[in-house]
Amino acid sequence: MEMKTIAIMLVLMAFFTPLVHAGVEIKSYEISPSTLKPGMSGTIILTLNNPSSTEFIKDAYLDASASGIQFNVDNKIGDLGALGTTILAVPFKVQSNAKPGIVSASLSLGYSSSIGGGSNAKIFSIPITISATNLLKVTDFQVSKDTIYPGDSFNIYAVIENAGGAIRNSVLSYETSAAYSFDGTTKIDIGDIESGAKKSVTIPVLAGSAITSGYYSIPFILTYDDAVTAGNTDTLKFGPITAVQDYEKFAISAETQDATPGGKGIFRIIIKNTGTNDLRNFRISLPQDAAFFTSLDFPEKTLDIIKAGETKNVEFEVGIGTNIAAQVYSLKLALSYQTKGGSESITKNVGVKIGGASELSVYLSSNPVVITNDNKLYSVSIQISNTGNSAVRALSVRANSEALQILNNPDAFIGTLSLDDYSTVQYDAIVKKGTAPGKYKLNVEMTYKDSYNQQKNEKKVVEFEIYSGEIAMIASKQAPQSPIVMIIGGIILIGILYFAYKKFFKSSASQKLKLK
Repeated sequence: MEMKTIAIMLVLMAFFTPLVHAGVEIKSYEISPSTLKPGMSGTIILTLNNPSSTEFIKDAYLDASASGIQFNVDNKIGDLGALGTTILAVPFKVQSNAKPGIVSASLSLGYSSSIGGGSNAKIFSIPITISATNLLKVTDFQVSKDTIYPGDSFNIYAVIENAGGAIRNSVLSYETSAAYSFDGTTKIDIGDIESGAKKSVTIPVLAGSAITSGYYSIPFILTYDDAVTAGNTDTLKFGPITAVQDYEKFAISAETQDATPGGKGIFRIIIKNTGTNDLRNFRISLPQDAAFFTSLDFPEKTLDIIKAGETKNVEFEVGIGTNIAAQVYSLKLALSYQTKGGSESITKNVGVKIGGASELSVYLSSNPVVITNDNKLYSVSIQISNTGNSAVRALSVRANSEALQILNNPDAFIGTLSLDDYSTVQYDAIVKKGTAPGKYKLNVEMTYKDSYNQQKNEKKVVEFEIYSGEIAMIASKQAPQSPIVMIIGGIILIGILYFAYKKFFKSSASQKLKLK
């Protein structure tokens, strides 16, 4: 019986001993950033834990080492109470000559324990992945056309291979100033590409009008998220592409001058011969059924010759419709020309910008009308009028003055203000103490979006005058009387004149009788 009891006790002691003297443990860790390349810096974020409810950890310290990685460790961790937890950041740098692969980082945790005393140490291994410098590359590249001409549309068929860590939400885009762009879209969603995986993509491309003959590698921008950071970017080059400058191709664009709703303007058509041969008898015709303008001169004009590499302009005088909104309109041009290869007739769409000049006028009034410096409350009204030729949206107003103290919120939102329309903003205000009589300025700052959805800021200054209380009182006493008072006064005056008249003539008649 005694032997059995002793055996059970030994088993229980063996079971509970790790809990009695467990020491420091790494509860969890995280490596940031998740994708590391040679020469990059990173951090191991450790969550250290003391799982014992009775043991007290003292003077804990940390040492770290790994092949190809230089650690910058502040060895001292400090004390860790029973069931305590702490977070420790271990910075490091991947050496420039480090080889790609998985590196095992050795972390040595030393400490003193309240149980048994003495020095203790635990060693942990944490894997760190060092990726190759080029994580993403383009393979299996093909083009739908053997030769690309300026203005051509074509497809790129390629495979993107991920040699690094997994990426998420990847999107392909292009520089707005690039010679190539996407055809019919501004971005291509590629999605997730796992580590070591490949993804096939089809990219519709539009060649710019300015490309020249040669071999190209087109750079596109890949934006993606990794496990830690969002919005990473990498440049992927797709090529080679063979481009040839077609001698029958040309670049055409349009500008406008004084083209505003309800007025006369100029459509200036700009033609550049991007080929190697001259273009002769070049004819340009405006559409006769356009809704937003009317031709005021000849709707068709001719250029005798546009030499190779030469740029020429053609101007058309037009009248813009009164009810036309200010925006960019598509202008369909009919073109014909002759080259050494014969005659060709085509149509081209160009964008023309119909301008809308935004103009806001500001007027001020107050109640009472006369503003004095004797601490009265005034209702100040600011009338905003749209005197331009296009509507404004999201109009907001802010008012301030060195002489007036605005009692309510100085910011007011009006919203949309149509043509020839106005809106009024009212403020409660008093004249600031110590303000002397004289002329002062009310500053009105207006923010709005114009017809092209561009944010605009406009400032106006309105002058007003502040009088002294005494002058205002004198002015009110000398003010003209009301019409009723004037009428009563007139009746009394007529009565006085009437009685004076009767008295004068009666006395004259009696004197004449006495003389007879």
